[in-house]
Amino acid sequence: MVGLISILVALLPPAHTLIYNDNAPLSFLNVSLTTIGDAYVPAALFVLGMQISSNPSANDNGAGDRGMKDIAIVAGVRMVIVPSIATLCLVSYGGWEDMELSTRLVLLLESCTPPAINLATMATLRGWKEGEVGRMLFWCYVGGGLTTACWVGGWRWKGVV
Repeated sequence: MVGLISILVALLPPAHTLIYNDNAPLSFLNVSLTTIGDAYVPAALFVLGMQISSNPSANDNGAGDRGMKDIAIVAGVRMVIVPSIATLCLVSYGGWEDMELSTRLVLLLESCTPPAINLATMATLRGWKEGEVGRMLFWCYVGGGLTTACWVGGWRWKGVV
């Protein structure tokens, strides 16, 4: 709902004078939403840390070794297979060479980074496998530095970026 309201405000220039001007009657909304936006990432990291600390074992709910196998599968798909497919698709695109270097690098980096932290927030809100999602994110971020560095090095070595 908030997203819909923000789109409407952005599309209606008369609403800008109500919210964004110095003496606007609703300028407090802009300040409040900016503060909430600034607090989102630390709050999401806090939720992720709580999930990991409250559920540190891979053997929860009788999952046994399957829990770590599932995490390895998700991490492998997200940080090896997806970047491979993205690299092939992007490099085969006809206008690839004409794109700016920063655009090419951002497109490729988006494909090889670990999953978004907001997955932990979504799992918590739904009450579904919070611990497993937290563990998966933890291990993806532990390995993500290495896999991202390898992908960037490989792209540079092959001349992709």
